[in-house]
Amino acid sequence: MNKAVPKYTIPGRDYFTTKIMPDIYERVQNKVKILAKSANNMSLTTDIWKSKHSEESFISLTGHILSTDFEHHTVVLRSQHFPDCHTALNITTMINKALIMYEIPKHKIHFICSDNAANMTSSLNTIGVTHLPCFLHTLQLVINKSIFEQPGVNSLLIKCKTIVTYYKKSPEAKEKYRNIQIDLGMDQHKLIQDIAIRWNSTFNMLVRMVQDKDALVLFLSNATKLDVTIRADEWTKMANLVKILGKFDEITNILSYRQANSSEILGNVEGLQLYMEQNWMSNFVNLRQTVNEIKAQMKQYFQRFEDNTALICATFLD
Repeated sequence: MNKAVPKYTIPGRDYFTTKIMPDIYERVQNKVKILAKSANNMSLTTDIWKSKHSEESFISLTGHILSTDFEHHTVVLRSQHFPDCHTALNITTMINKALIMYEIPKHKIHFICSDNAANMTSSLNTIGVTHLPCFLHTLQLVINKSIFEQPGVNSLLIKCKTIVTYYKKSPEAKEKYRNIQIDLGMDQHKLIQDIAIRWNSTFNMLVRMVQDKDALVLFLSNATKLDVTIRADEWTKMANLVKILGKFDEITNILSYRQANSSEILGNVEGLQLYMEQNWMSNFVNLRQTVNEIKAQMKQYFQRFEDNTALICATFLD
């Protein structure tokens, strides 16, 4: 710019932060206000999460509006740093401020969707709006309580996590594992580390271990620094877990896409329950208790969706 237009002074950081950004923010905010005012009803979603880079907590509130011409609009109303204690009172304060800022009366809110945490549930009850629990978070609770917390399954998962952690932290172990795969003529897959808050990452870890069973058996037999063995019956249990969890993973992926909507919940609830009632489930002798526990947990947690009038109407209309 100095050569092309020597007399032009490039605006500094203060110019953008004090003039340009506030102006853009105000114009966007006014557009959202107009959109919200024109809507007869709207739904909201809210969540608290932690940045993987800074370990700082943030909270967001997103509006979902169906315009008069049936066009779906999604707008972020608030997304802010949330260093305060995650109490129901603090969550309530944030949501109420956003509703006031965008002039959204509570009678327009169809429902607010959030996770099942007690602080979120308490906050939404205090605000006086209908709370719709997140179906995928509910699904995670079902899986954690009925499968991952079962003693026989939990001990197996601990073994798998120990193996993957050792593999991830040791360059030597990675090289030995890769050489075993090459010798066996296998694809050179990498083992997958699970993440506590994402149940399907545990599923992906198990899928990869079952997929690479032959290489892992040889790897463990020569891993002198790793005091972990997986018995034949545990390999069978792992393979059966992958079969059972496959349908849960499929539904998680279906309902994770951006345009997923509430009319899809009841169909998938019914589909999962029918899936768990299929005759082939009784063949899993070493997981029979787990299968029964899945059915019990689904009955307990899914009842709130089956009794929800709004979901029934949405499913019927679709």
